[in-house]
Amino acid sequence: MNGAAGGVGGTGAAGATGGAGGDLLFAVANGDVSFVTGTIFGGTGAVGGTGGQGGQGGRGGMGGDAYGRFATGYGGQGGAGGLGGQGGTGGAGGNVAFTIDNGAIMFNGVTFGGSGGAGGTGGLAGLDGRGGAGGDFNPDFDGGVSSRAGSQEGNGSSGNGGVGGNGMFTINGGTTTFQGTTYFGGLGGLNADGTRAASGNGTLTMNGGILNLDGNMTFRGADSSFTLGQDAMLSSGGTTNQIQANEIALDGMVYISNGGLLQLAADNGVYFDGIMNLGLGMDSSSYLDVLGNLTFGENAMFSLYGDDDFFASLYDGWNVSLSLFSVTGEVFGLEYLSFDMSAFDAFGGFTWAWDDNVLMLAYSDVPEPATLVILGLGLAGLGVARRRRSNVA
Repeated sequence: MNGAAGGVGGTGAAGATGGAGGDLLFAVANGDVSFVTGTIFGGTGAVGGTGGQGGQGGRGGMGGDAYGRFATGYGGQGGAGGLGGQGGTGGAGGNVAFTIDNGAIMFNGVTFGGSGGAGGTGGLAGLDGRGGAGGDFNPDFDGGVSSRAGSQEGNGSSGNGGVGGNGMFTINGGTTTFQGTTYFGGLGGLNADGTRAASGNGTLTMNGGILNLDGNMTFRGADSSFTLGQDAMLSSGGTTNQIQANEIALDGMVYISNGGLLQLAADNGVYFDGIMNLGLGMDSSSYLDVLGNLTFGENAMFSLYGDDDFFASLYDGWNVSLSLFSVTGEVFGLEYLSFDMSAFDAFGGFTWAWDDNVLMLAYSDVPEPATLVILGLGLAGLGVARRRRSNVA
C-alpha cells in the first residue's frame, strides 16, 4: 500500500507591533529660539515586526513492503509548508504638545508630530515536507515527491502602518514666525498596499501674541484646526502664503501685507469674526482667497489702508477698480460684514460690489461722501480686472 501524505506545516506567528514613538512636551516661557529646516518634534514609530516563517510540512509516510503477490507501495507525498505569519502593525508616531507663552520664536520648515512606523514584512512560507520512501524490494517505486503546492503555502502579508502622532500647538503671547512649509500632525505609516495609515491631528490655538506667516501651514488629520483668538494677530507677509486645515476660525486681527496673497483652505469652511486689514496699491494690493465655504460673524470687518502711490493716484483723480478677495464655495452672513474706510475720509466715490463671490472695490473722482455699500447686483458697466487666484500646491 502507498504511504500517507505528510501533514501541512503550521502558520507562522504574527509579527509584533512596532513600538510607539516618544511623546514630547515642549514649552517656551520666554527668550529667543530658532528651529532649522527639517526638525521633527515627536518620535517616529518603529516598524512592525516581521511575521514568523510557516512551519515545515510533514514528511510523507513510507510505502508498504512487498508481501506475497502485492507490489510495494509508493512513499507518501510530503506535506505543504505552512503559511508565513502576518507582519506586525507599525508603531504610532509620538504626540507633541508645544506651548509658547512669550519670546521671539522662529520655525523654518518643521513638523510637529512623529510619523507612524511602516507595517512589518510578512513571514516566509514554510518549507515543504519530504516525500516518504517507497516500500522495500521495489526499487522502481520511488518515494513521494519532496515538494508540492498546498493550499496553505505562501508568504504572509505585510502589516499596516501605525497612525501619525498628534501635533498640538498653543500660543499665548510673544512673536512666533513660521517660514517655509510647516506640518502639524505626523504622517501615518505605510500600509501593505502602499497607502498610508491615518495622519495625526494637527491643531494651533492662538490665545494671544503675534504669528508672522511667510510660507505655508498644513494641518493634517480629520480633526485638524487653526484658531485665531480675539487677542491674537496673524500677519501674512507680502508673498503667497497658505493655511490648510479641516477647520479655520479667525476671531482676531488678520493683516495682509500690500502685495501679499493669503489663501485659506478648509474642508469644513472658514469662520471669520475679526478684523481683516488689506493694503491697497496701484501696482499690487492685498488679496484674500478662500478655498471652501466662508461664514461671517457679527463682528466681521474689513479695514483698508493704502500706500503712498495709491493716495497719490486718488489725489490725481484716477479711477480705480480692485478685486480684494474671492471665495470658491458658499458665503454666509454677508449682511454682517462692515468696512472701515477711515484712512480715506478725504475722498468720496468709493463703492463696493459682491459679484460672483468676488468682493470688488471701485473709486471714481466724484464730489460725494464715501459710500460704503455692498451691492448685490455688482457694478453695472464697470470692467473689473480680477487678480488671478493662485492655488498653492
